Amino acid sequence: MSHDFERGRLSEAGQAIVREHDTRWTREAHFALTLEWLIGEWDKFARAVEAGYRGYGEEYLNDLTSRDLLHEVMRALSSADAAVIEQAIKGADDTYLRATLPDDGRWLSANFRIGNGWWWRRSPQRPLVEP
Repeated sequence: MSHDFERGRLSEAGQAIVREHDTRWTREAHFALTLEWLIGEWDKFARAVEAGYRGYGEEYLNDLTSRDLLHEVMRALSSADAAVIEQAIKGADDTYLRATLPDDGRWLSANFRIGNGWWWRRSPQRPLVEP
């Protein structure tokens, strides 16, 4: 699965908002963290969950935060610009939905403090494989 995102498809105002987010994220993360990177990470994460995520619970939670940041920037954009990003992440969202089940307190919410997005309310169908 690949994502289809071109920053140039955003309006000028949308591109400026994304640049502001990129700058803040990079400053806070201490590495180049951009919208394109987040889209790619969300895609890789969704595929990893589908294949059987290999990692610790804390890493899983950290990976979920990439979707939080995507949601954050989409909320700051116009509906037309947000739709460009939504389209770019739709495949990863769909993969994640297929690879997970409603959590219903069985793993994530029972063991961790979780975020507000729908992606926090789902647990992998396959158990995590710790390295």
